[in-house]
Amino acid sequence: MAAADTIEHLFVVPSPSVHRIQEVQTTTYHVLWELTQQALG
Repeated sequence: MAAADTIEHLFVVPSPSVHRIQEVQTTTYHVLWELTQQALG
């Protein structure tokens, strides 16, 4: 995905731990959701 020209933003979690990656994905999702809600509200 990082090499694709169609991707504008990419969050990479360089970790061998699936649990750590899932934690970061969940946190990133919640932060982005909150920022979206603030921008629209």
